[in-house]
Amino acid sequence: MQRMISRLLAAVLLTGPVALVVGIAPAAAITCAPGDTVNVKVLASPTTVPAGTDVTVTFKAFNCSTVTQSVDIVSKSFTPCNPSITNTNPMTFAPHQRIQKDFTFAPSATCKGDYRYTLVVFKDGVRVSKSWADFTVV
Repeated sequence: MQRMISRLLAAVLLTGPVALVVGIAPAAAITCAPGDTVNVKVLASPTTVPAGTDVTVTFKAFNCSTVTQSVDIVSKSFTPCNPSITNTNPMTFAPHQRIQKDFTFAPSATCKGDYRYTLVVFKDGVRVSKSWADFTVV
């Protein structure tokens, strides 16, 4: 399970930005304030899942600015049965570019408890955005 999650997190970020045109519900939308660069949001559904049942973790990112942004994105997963996994990937976003990557998996029946997935964006070494999603395996 640990190896699968590590591969999925790497795949989520290493496949690179892909243009995405979707309608996003207001609760899931990424909002931008004046001066924002790249913002992220992580969602998990459902938030409580029986062991062996699929859960989907969605990673979203949006370049809020009108210029190309180069950032480092750090992804982390925290699971009840394994050490945390951290991946750091440099990414470049075109102006107003959106990406969304989903991965779905069924947590093991032997690894019940609380899970957390986070994304943190750094621009020139300064944190500019952070989001996380939690779910519980029962």
